[in-house]
Amino acid sequence: MRPRARVVRDQLRELTDIFNAWDPADLISAGAPTDEYNCIVVPLLGMLAKGSSASEIEEWLRMQLKETFEADPESLGSFIRKIVVWFDAKPAV
Repeated sequence: MRPRARVVRDQLRELTDIFNAWDPADLISAGAPTDEYNCIVVPLLGMLAKGSSASEIEEWLRMQLKETFEADPESLGSFIRKIVVWFDAKPAV
């Protein structure tokens, strides 16, 4: 596996773990598979990688959570700050 692909795979795994721990629609805690949020996590990693602003990410994620899972978590802002800090600490690919 190429080094860049390995880094992206690792980032995707880490972001999935972070997202599942947050579990904004309480799906993982109800027994859903760990890939349940992949429809959001994969594009979310892309947004982080292309340098989208926290407000762009928050607006997009709020819409996705409402439309896909009928969820509107109060902790969205703090979650966005957490993942932006997490991603910014990662080495550039």
